[in-house]
Amino acid sequence: MGLNQSNTKNPTTAERLWVVESAKKGIQAIGWTLISPFVVIACPIIGAYEFGSRLQEELLTGSYVVDGTIGFLFGVVASPLAPFFVMWQSMEALFGRPPPLRPSIEYREQAFQKIGLDSDNYYNVAIIGCPGTGKSTLLNGLLGYRDTHKDAAQVRETNTSNHHQRNNNNNNNNVITPEVNGLPYSSFKSRGYKHPLLRSLMLWDMPSVVIHDGMRTKHYFHEYFLGAFDALLIVSAERLMATDVKLARRAIEYDVPVFFIRNKADAVCL
Repeated sequence: MGLNQSNTKNPTTAERLWVVESAKKGIQAIGWTLISPFVVIACPIIGAYEFGSRLQEELLTGSYVVDGTIGFLFGVVASPLAPFFVMWQSMEALFGRPPPLRPSIEYREQAFQKIGLDSDNYYNVAIIGCPGTGKSTLLNGLLGYRDTHKDAAQVRETNTSNHHQRNNNNNNNNVITPEVNGLPYSSFKSRGYKHPLLRSLMLWDMPSVVIHDGMRTKHYFHEYFLGAFDALLIVSAERLMATDVKLARRAIEYDVPVFFIRNKADAVCL
């Protein structure tokens, strides 16, 4: 399911993304290092200003001059440790992991209204990836269907295909087609498929990640409410792409488990 590979211009691989982001983090770390000497100089000045500019009732000794001198001395004592504190804060900002986000009730309700995601009654797993990675074929394999089965997901779907050609089993109860006001919600072409044996498991065939109806990749995660899913299966074929890494990072922010699947391994030329 997804666009043809020809619609993807200059795709960025995960390796290239790692190089670019490592360079950015290195430049930021160097910048913080260069700032450290100025922090050493600024500490006594800041200490003198903070202690000496207080209100009369907040002064320690009752004298602006004496309090300013005390603040200056505190700054002198603390200045050697200040660069280490600055570097620690910068490393936390660059490499630390913030606490996970939790989807709000409103977020889950929007996911139910717009794409039919039922988080209360089903364990929802989204199958996502770049065009041509075999997402729909993998979905049919997990469902236990051949690609020609009447309940199977259609393989090699394109954006230009007619709605009645996409799936001839919309009347089947095992398939969820998103609707708004009784009409197909064409902006969201994700579909949920109930597993024939594991009745509480819903597998979702998601649109291709790179380009879809002019939508940018950075909006893909929230446009398809991936933060409300219980797990993501990120499918790759020839190479792991930067878009796969970015979506995995966003999923980790929401504490959503991520599984990378290498598909079409038999097609690789050694």
